[in-house]
Amino acid sequence: MSARALLFGLVAIGSALFFWRKRRGDRERLDLYYADGSMISFAPDAADTASLFSLASDVAGAAKKNEV
Repeated sequence: MSARALLFGLVAIGSALFFWRKRRGDRERLDLYYADGSMISFAPDAADTASLFSLASDVAGAAKKNEV
């Protein structure tokens, strides 16, 4: 395998991973931060998170209304 073919393959794989991660990063998620510095991240399709996402949406909407 020539160096040119290897370089082309690496660029192609890197580009595909970049666009895959960018597309995947647009998904909504909920992060809970605790005072001790720990964090828990929830995906919308996780079990029993519908109520958490509803509350988070309400809080975000109220915060946007209070921005002046």
